[in-house]
Amino acid sequence: ETHIFLKQGLKEFGVKGEQAVYKELDVLHLQNVFTRQDPGCLTSNEKGKALESLMFLENKQTGAVKGRLVADGSKQRNYIEEGAAASPTVMTESVLITAAIVATEGRDVAVIDLPGAFLNAEMDEVVHMVLRGKLAELMVKVAPQIYRKYVTLGNKRELMLYMTLQKALYGCLRSALLFYLKLVADLEGQGFRLNPYDPCVANKLVTRAQMTLTFHLHDIKILHVDPLEVTQCIEWFKSIYGTDVRISRGTTHDYLGVMLSYSNKQVRISMADYVKKVINGFIEDIHGSASTPGAENLFQIRNEEARVKLNYE
Repeated sequence: ETHIFLKQGLKEFGVKGEQAVYKELDVLHLQNVFTRQDPGCLTSNEKGKALESLMFLENKQTGAVKGRLVADGSKQRNYIEEGAAASPTVMTESVLITAAIVATEGRDVAVIDLPGAFLNAEMDEVVHMVLRGKLAELMVKVAPQIYRKYVTLGNKRELMLYMTLQKALYGCLRSALLFYLKLVADLEGQGFRLNPYDPCVANKLVTRAQMTLTFHLHDIKILHVDPLEVTQCIEWFKSIYGTDVRISRGTTHDYLGVMLSYSNKQVRISMADYVKKVINGFIEDIHGSASTPGAENLFQIRNEEARVKLNYE
């Protein structure tokens, strides 16, 4: 599977690619991810802060072409403080400890992935985004009665369509955090309590036994001694985040690139497949070996002429 930008993708996939873009825009429109914005009501500063929209086309292994719209959130770095947009993720220790618990106590385990999870979270600030050129044209085709009157021309005579985001579109700096806050609120509404040492671990007593969830954004691991309770928990997630949930059941799971295999009250932990994937996807050929990850020049000292005194003012 490969991801390519819109312009190149339309050249490569032609009508098939344009249909994929239209389908993606139509889905986002029906999910109320954004609403049209009258450009006449925006100040020049607001237009300047509007995020660019990026459409990627993905050539699936099945031969199908899928479009994916994301926002370029780089402009948000100018006014969102570093660290203010970060979402917590499950600690490695928690992944390993819960794996040991599953093996020791014989709990049933499931790993689920919530596709399009961020779009379930509402935006809590005003964020504008602009669609340009072909994207604006296809957006108008999705719902001409809604969008056509708001299309304008840019300096290069390209079509422009301003939107106001209503959902946490991928690419916005705070989208992951907004989804995390929604997920936690949903879990606490069901009686789960966050672990005081890891904000991405939640526990709840279910039929006198502990149910534990660990979550890294939309990748969630569920464990409980009763498989039926695990199934009911999965159904609850489906009722909130949609039925298109990817589910892994059984004794072997790929969780965040870590293979967890359970048997005879033991767990085998491996990242061999993940490492192979990284190596195979690396741009350059990898050969040889190294005794340390440090670069060869790690302990080299510059000569006196090359040294520059730092300015601490």
